[in-house]
Amino acid sequence: MTHSRIEAYSKIANVTEKKALSLENYMTAIARLKQTRLVYEQLLQRKERFDLFAHYRIAIFGSARVAKDSAEFQFVSALSQALIQARQIGVVTGGGPGIMQAANEGLEKAREARAKNGEETYADNIGVLISLPFEENGNGLTHITTKHENFSTRLQAFVSQIKAAYCAQGGIGTALEMLYLLQLKQVHHLESDFPILAHPMWEGLFEVLDKCLYHDRTKSGDVPLVSEKDLHLVQFTDDREHIVQTISEHYDNWEKNIRSKINFVYNPQTIKDDFFQEVIESVGAKPRD
Repeated sequence: MTHSRIEAYSKIANVTEKKALSLENYMTAIARLKQTRLVYEQLLQRKERFDLFAHYRIAIFGSARVAKDSAEFQFVSALSQALIQARQIGVVTGGGPGIMQAANEGLEKAREARAKNGEETYADNIGVLISLPFEENGNGLTHITTKHENFSTRLQAFVSQIKAAYCAQGGIGTALEMLYLLQLKQVHHLESDFPILAHPMWEGLFEVLDKCLYHDRTKSGDVPLVSEKDLHLVQFTDDREHIVQTISEHYDNWEKNIRSKINFVYNPQTIKDDFFQEVIESVGAKPRD
């Protein structure tokens, strides 16, 4: 289910007929609307939990400012395409232009190439948008699109759907996403083998953090504000073959040790909503005997 389905419900609050409602009825309608939205948001979260076990996806973060004819755009597009051609890997981006669009385009190119060879592709394009006054619409390439009012919920939406990440060239937003993943891995809220890969442009930022938070304080006899090993949890590379190999090996370990050991079953008599049917199909669940 896409976010557009939720948005359809939100329009209830904007119908012209609301003027004819009494204040009491109007407030009741709004309360029911909020409850309806909450139910569907909970369903989305439930699907994300299924997806975390059933599908392998990588987040590709990067700037929305990168031009389509730039070498940076072409690199990410080719990287995304190579990842999907190597394994059945889905892509999660911010759903906007620039690097995000490049990653989504790369997946579509890989899907087209597989289709020409008669191969089925299970990889999907997911866009996790943020409400901004200067960037209201997505890039139009994502199969599933959600939009968040706050960066905090958006960050968690990324984490709930991915098993790896590559941080390309970007600005404050990309730095935020990368450091958030770093913090989660630091405190073991992510698996110890969760790959966080980043373009070498970010290496300078980590050198500054290493100097300010660890080495300078150690030299002055103050308590370091970070463990030195934590700043080595991100791997810096722009070697496309190395990135694909790293993610492919992680995918193989996940498929062998986790995905192959999980079977999803359901009771057909309890399936009353089309949304649940979408979940069943997306995770390959089988009816319970």
